[in-house]
Amino acid sequence: AAAAGNDPQARSAAQSQLDQATEANFPQHITGLTTLICDESAPLPIRQVASITLKNCLYSKNEAQQDVLDERWLAVDAGLRNSVKTALFPLLTSPHLEVRSGVAQAVAQIGLVEIPQEQWPDLIDALVKGIQEAQQNAGARVSLLQCLGYICEEIDPAHAESKSSDVLTAIVQAMRKEEPEAEVRVRASEVLANALRFARSNMEKENERNYIMQIIAEGIQAEDEDMRKASYSCLCSVAEEYYDLLGEYIPHLWGMSLNTIMNDDEEVGIAAFEFWSNVASEEGERAMEMNDAQPSLNFISAILKDIVSVTLTMLTRQDDDNDEEEGWGISHAAGRCLQLSSEAVGEVIVEHVRQFIQDNIKGDDWHQREAAALCLGMYYFWRRFARSTKSLIDPLQGLFSSMILNQVTT
Repeated sequence: AAAAGNDPQARSAAQSQLDQATEANFPQHITGLTTLICDESAPLPIRQVASITLKNCLYSKNEAQQDVLDERWLAVDAGLRNSVKTALFPLLTSPHLEVRSGVAQAVAQIGLVEIPQEQWPDLIDALVKGIQEAQQNAGARVSLLQCLGYICEEIDPAHAESKSSDVLTAIVQAMRKEEPEAEVRVRASEVLANALRFARSNMEKENERNYIMQIIAEGIQAEDEDMRKASYSCLCSVAEEYYDLLGEYIPHLWGMSLNTIMNDDEEVGIAAFEFWSNVASEEGERAMEMNDAQPSLNFISAILKDIVSVTLTMLTRQDDDNDEEEGWGISHAAGRCLQLSSEAVGEVIVEHVRQFIQDNIKGDDWHQREAAALCLGMYYFWRRFARSTKSLIDPLQGLFSSMILNQVTT
């Protein structure tokens, strides 16, 4: 109970006791945790903490330590491990959110340890089946999707490729605009963003790829803001994993994302910028590597005038409070996209921003001045590509004059 309480000292002491129990008799400890998780009379927060504690017994951020934890779990008698799995899996459809969310983490972590060792080969199949069969239980579908998502995010693609078709079928079905539960669509989209890592065989089939891209596009136009953001996360994954397959979709994606950036909520606009930043990043890397086997397809060059125009516009949308602690805003996302686009196309971008610098570097509005100064700062990057830097001499002088004038008058 103390591990779930609000007293930091009590929680710390309880955690120490749990650690000692883990080291003293690991099989007995996981048996006790499983019993507590399954105890319908126990308080829900306690059952949730027990689930997360069980997950933590199998998880470490340190790779070497993770290997140790894997070995410890796999050394437990197979009968005991199976009894734990058999007891936990049905709780993914528990009527209690606290139980479902905790168990989703525990089951996923057990799966991440056991699937590579072929100790739980049917886990992904069972999750997919549960997602498809629990049509009338939105809470259960969300938890099953979360569990599947945790696995897709971390698993070595080699251990999931054979399941890609079944996984994508369940996910895409849950993402469709006909799905009445917004949270189900969002969670399914989050799973897709991770599952695309091992779906090459599907994405290389035009009809399957077209359908997946259609579902993502529908998500971008959904009423729910979280769904729109999640759909752009899927697009980011497509750009990272399947850049070479994007060509036919670029015009439509640019039209949709432009509308998002200009008219949607700021967080969704940031997500749209992230997609184009990923495309630009890939092209910048290819331009630098100059590998004939993986040439840049120059998507950014094809829309350079438009993408520079919208990034420059959004560079001036800084928060009036100018509080860096507020986090990543649309102007930051625009600046990153512009920087990465410059790396993708090289010196030609200078001509597209020169007039903006000249028009705004000494302007009355601080938003314009700051945006122009940011572009000017990028000059030191662009000059690596430029054959001549004379085109930027006047903006530089304008910046220095503005700085000197501010110092004199303040």
